[in-house]
Amino acid sequence: MKELFGKLSEWLNNNQDAVLASIVASSGSTPRGIGAHMLVAKNKRTLGTVGGGAIELKSQEIAMAVLENKKSRLEKFRLSSSEIADLGMICGGNVTVYFKYFSCDEKNKVFVNEVLNAFKKGENCWLAIEMSESADAEILIKQDNHMENENFYMEQIISKSRIYIFGGGHVGQKLSTVLGNLGYRHTVVDDRAEFCNKELFPFADDVILTDITNLGNIKISNNDFVVIVTRGHQHDFHVLSWSMKTEAPYIGMIGSRGKIAKTYDKLYKLGFSKEDTARIHSPIGLEIYAETPEEIAISIAAEIIKEKATLKKNQMMEA
Repeated sequence: MKELFGKLSEWLNNNQDAVLASIVASSGSTPRGIGAHMLVAKNKRTLGTVGGGAIELKSQEIAMAVLENKKSRLEKFRLSSSEIADLGMICGGNVTVYFKYFSCDEKNKVFVNEVLNAFKKGENCWLAIEMSESADAEILIKQDNHMENENFYMEQIISKSRIYIFGGGHVGQKLSTVLGNLGYRHTVVDDRAEFCNKELFPFADDVILTDITNLGNIKISNNDFVVIVTRGHQHDFHVLSWSMKTEAPYIGMIGSRGKIAKTYDKLYKLGFSKEDTARIHSPIGLEIYAETPEEIAISIAAEIIKEKATLKKNQMMEA
């Protein structure tokens, strides 16, 4: 979304109107789900995607009509078996796309700058789009997802979510690089100065040199992810038992299945239940038979992507 709004700002400042096409509802099997976006300008330049194939081509055509009429539009693609074939879709399902018209007036330029400034601050923000075909349909940036008017589509576009990597060894280093390239905010924590500095972790937002057995100075929110890849079992367990007392929705720990079974036994003796340990992802990462630190980092990042997408989907369904 940051890239989309950056391009939108560029187009508006060059006096080019634009349309933001957003999937605001979907059901069944579709190429892209709720929260997919595509930006379209008059010269048919596009950025982003709402699924590709014929449905995207149709969306581009609708966007061009919106630019011509200067009115936003809601379009429902209700795909019967014959319609699926007509649209060139391999998978079936229903998709609702809202086409928000942006004229290059000062009001829209100010709004887009507000969104870009919100990205810089890194605070929780929601995009609220009034699904109206009026030329004056509202689009807002909000600090929460509360909206009394049910005709608004709500999507969290900025999250304070941070990934905490406990352990600055080989896996932690490679994971930081992967997360940095993905644009994920993350902090590295270790008790060894040589494995906890900005020179070693140029992609990290922060590095914290601290006693692994005393992590009271670190505050984990219900938006934060915890990755445990320290240099030893005992350190892993210290971080794990501590993180279990936080609200972190994801706690991942590296290790063999044998180590994990023993770790769970120790947690149960401390009073944690099987329900408590359900948050733990261990062995950490998606099963891709990773062996090297680079491969393990990719498997962990893939699991984080999956869990973040699941959380976002659940939050949007609850909104």
